[in-house]
Amino acid sequence: MSEAKIVLSDKELEMVNNREWILTKQKIIQQVYVLLESVVVDIDLFILAEWQTLCKQIASPPRIFKGENYLGLPYVTLDHPRLFSTENTFTVRTMFWWGNFVSITLHAGNAYKNHVINKLNLLNDRDGNLYLCIHESQWHHHFEPDNYTLLKNVSEEKLKEVSKRNFVKIAYKINLLQFNDLNTVLSKHYKMLAEIMA
Repeated sequence: MSEAKIVLSDKELEMVNNREWILTKQKIIQQVYVLLESVVVDIDLFILAEWQTLCKQIASPPRIFKGENYLGLPYVTLDHPRLFSTENTFTVRTMFWWGNFVSITLHAGNAYKNHVINKLNLLNDRDGNLYLCIHESQWHHHFEPDNYTLLKNVSEEKLKEVSKRNFVKIAYKINLLQFNDLNTVLSKHYKMLAEIMA
């Protein structure tokens, strides 16, 4: 039987003997759950009320779920409204990603994509902080330059390229330093997204 030699650094030993940091993490994740449950009301008020025609096929209840390993870090997401089928995709995803950001993403595929693309062509991004997914895969959520770029910086050529894909994603990125004001910040961004898509 081989003997694996496992060695922890001094810092790792300190952490493995400290229960407080993991209990604090669990408390923060629980607070994120409560926050996401509370913003469902704002999404219903701003987005679903504004997009009744667009969302009439979407009857799924809100879904909050968490994981421990999106690129190595914990996350919590809310999908509402949401439709994931083999034919179509449509959701507004609010995501808390530990150590990175909170984001709101409108993800529209196939039947719903053209509606969003048509709005982008007319869009005046008044705050200049709306991002467009430029990656060929629709299943990445980070804001590295190969995945998202500010819409105001997207060339007409790139927008045409994105328009040819079977999905489109636009997103807002919110700094975690705004965590204590997230109710207000998220509400503002849901309202802006509703206005964009109205």
